[in-house]
Amino acid sequence: MTGPEPEQEFGKYHLVRRLAVGGMAEIFLAEHRAEAGFVRPVVIKRVLPNLSENPEFITMFLDEARLLARLIHPNVVHVYDFGRIDDTYFLALEYVRGGNLRELFGRLKGAPLPIGHALYLAGQCLAGLDHAHRARASDGTPLRLVHRDISPSNILLSIDGAAKLADFGIARSTLQQVHTAAFVIKGKLSYMSPEQVTGRPLDARSDLFSTGVLLWEMITGRRLFARDSPGEIQHAICIEPLPDARDYRHDIPDPVLALLDRALMKERDRRFPTAAAMQAAIDECLMACRLVVGAQQLGSFVRQCFPEMLEDGGRADD
Repeated sequence: MTGPEPEQEFGKYHLVRRLAVGGMAEIFLAEHRAEAGFVRPVVIKRVLPNLSENPEFITMFLDEARLLARLIHPNVVHVYDFGRIDDTYFLALEYVRGGNLRELFGRLKGAPLPIGHALYLAGQCLAGLDHAHRARASDGTPLRLVHRDISPSNILLSIDGAAKLADFGIARSTLQQVHTAAFVIKGKLSYMSPEQVTGRPLDARSDLFSTGVLLWEMITGRRLFARDSPGEIQHAICIEPLPDARDYRHDIPDPVLALLDRALMKERDRRFPTAAAMQAAIDECLMACRLVVGAQQLGSFVRQCFPEMLEDGGRADD
């Protein structure tokens, strides 16, 4: 979070305050105001001024916009608008009233999520990934999309109990005009698959490994691949045996442990073949363990963790 910023107009949008600024774009909580008192809260993602004249970056931003336009699913952050105002490209995105998984981890202070909540949350992420992985271009050509950055900050949690995938800025698909050079690694290292950290070609199973890392961390309350250096992280991901989750939490049922083991196989041919298959395995775990969890229960948990979101105004994260 950055400090409060002066309110300003940006085309038809009223920028309330800046939420974050990164190396390529800045994020604002904003409102779309129209006639007859119509007001819709949105999140504006706009290119930083110093990059507005960078053709390669603008092409990457356009790639993200084109990709998001193909993804319409309850578990993917929705894009409402795209364009250019005063030579600045922007995206208007869905406002998710709640927080992200990274913030939730911070508020839990090392405590794990209830197992049922963790499984249900991961299942929602997989539903969004299944939609993204199966997406097609307007002519029916498979996009073969890989998100490449499934990590806590990109999982948004609403107070209504929905989990949504965000930030497809480094996703790879056939819609891209700019492609990552060989051996250039993008994403957050601790959540990458073995094939991603070694620069090998990726498919959808890389995102499933990353989802497995998130699920392991939600269930145990511990970081799976936290190490002191990038080299040590890569070694842990590619070489070291998977730690026994029961060393950190003794009440993990056998079906859940088996699911984690398969999701985190270093050889991708031994993982779940698709997001839908992994989601089905999660549903089976919930049933086998007699865990009744849905949007109502997850929403109540998120509201407890982010009580300020119950107040008028709230804030958004992307």
